[in-house]
Amino acid sequence: MNIAEKTMIEYVNSKEKVEEANKALKPDLSPLLGKWKNTDKASGNIVNVNFTLEKDSVIMHAWGDNQPELCKWGDAACAVFTSGIDTQIVEGLEAQYEFGFKSTKICGNVKLGILVLQVYNSFKDESGRLDYFSREFYHRVEN
Repeated sequence: MNIAEKTMIEYVNSKEKVEEANKALKPDLSPLLGKWKNTDKASGNIVNVNFTLEKDSVIMHAWGDNQPELCKWGDAACAVFTSGIDTQIVEGLEAQYEFGFKSTKICGNVKLGILVLQVYNSFKDESGRLDYFSREFYHRVEN
């Protein structure tokens, strides 16, 4: 048995069986696309986020809290995920921002109309600051 056969047979979980995949399925992005606002007005992290579809890619536009104004983080392409190979509804995402002095990886999920973002910040500037994680909850303000 070669590696490809072993991978297909022995190293996948029951949700990943290739013979069960419907190759005609396309992801339903509607649960994710639109404008979202942080439910915690005093979070100090990402305040607003907008997901748009641009040339078949989901783009995340984020604004951070930088009192007294918001700081536009810019755009980041998102990888999107469904909850299984046979489910079209997008429930998860992953994006990456590079700011020079730090890298920020964002993982999130949408469930029951709530967006949850987990933000992982890693400093690269030898400032001595500890890398940190935050989790924030968002409600949709516009489709």
